[in-house]
Amino acid sequence: MALTHFMKDIISKWKRDSQLRKFFLKVNERKKVFRKDIAKIYNHARKSDKRKKKESRNVMIRDALPQIPSNIRRKHFILEKNPVIHDILDDFFKKQGENIYKNNILINDHDVEIIKIVRDCMDINKDENIKTYIQFFSDNINPPAERTLRFRSMTWFAYLIIVILKKDQNACEEGATYIKNKLMEILQAVIDENIDNRKNSDPLDQGLWSETIFAHLEKGIAERLLKQFNFKNIVEHGNLRLLSRHRKCMFKTAHTIICKQNLNEE
Repeated sequence: MALTHFMKDIISKWKRDSQLRKFFLKVNERKKVFRKDIAKIYNHARKSDKRKKKESRNVMIRDALPQIPSNIRRKHFILEKNPVIHDILDDFFKKQGENIYKNNILINDHDVEIIKIVRDCMDINKDENIKTYIQFFSDNINPPAERTLRFRSMTWFAYLIIVILKKDQNACEEGATYIKNKLMEILQAVIDENIDNRKNSDPLDQGLWSETIFAHLEKGIAERLLKQFNFKNIVEHGNLRLLSRHRKCMFKTAHTIICKQNLNEE
């Protein structure tokens, strides 16, 4: 009975919040699934009640959130009000045979992988982040820009490192540091107009990236992406950019998913 009350106490806050109604229903539906995991935390003698609640809450969130259908749309790549990026995305994903829907693209190119990477590496310490994720990726609602900018940056980051892992034969073997340096190198090549073999006689990596999204980017977009990815770990306005922990988690998650796919395809 005590464990049941402990779980209800955590869930009750979500029940009272109308914006988390969908999430509460999913958590409530799956109580039997994660009850054993919560019981282990609850019965741990050396953990404080505060820590038990925090860890149990995280278990519930990590279990329930993947059960809520989500998708990737063009809006998840829009970092600022710039019509050029709309054209670039439309042009590239049309060529990839994607589904154009009115003013918003449903992007099916690695959408499952992108969602998992973003979801597994997002901050879940605040309910506000859970709300924003569900509204933005599931309900197709547009929360305020300042609440979604990091999610948009994570979408770009996930997609670009997937491209690298798929195209660069060294990426899986070399790991996170190599992928990070390669991403920075490619974006700098975009800025220097040295990415496309149709426009340059000596492009980066012998034109390996000419048929990817990188070749469709423009200097200003590449510069904005570098700013959002925040490789210099600038703390100012850090809540709007990626931090070291996000990048580390996304590198690891993408590496695990994509490298396993690559092995299965061989």
